[in-house]
Amino acid sequence: MIYGYARVSPDGQSVEAQVAVLTAAGAVKVYRDVVSGAKTDRAPLRQVLTRLTARDVLLGTRLDRLARSTRDLLNTLAVITGTGAGCTFLGEAWAAATTGVS
Repeated sequence: MIYGYARVSPDGQSVEAQVAVLTAAGAVKVYRDVVSGAKTDRAPLRQVLTRLTARDVLLGTRLDRLARSTRDLLNTLAVITGTGAGCTFLGEAWAAATTGVS
């Protein structure tokens, strides 16, 4: 299963552009966050992380939509890969963590 995760800051931005891109790229369900990236406890992100199982993929538009700091990114990636799932970012293919996921 491919899940999408879209996040924008709460300063009037719209999450819909990211949702459209993620859906077009194959995301079956997109979890949406309208919150500052500085917040590490984000309910929609928590929800998608708990749904991930082996061979799932979490798809994002850019790496900075998932995490704001290196520590936060590493912690989140550990949760994702710990489930056997992978993740990839459409704007940053170099950052894919999908080894063994198909």
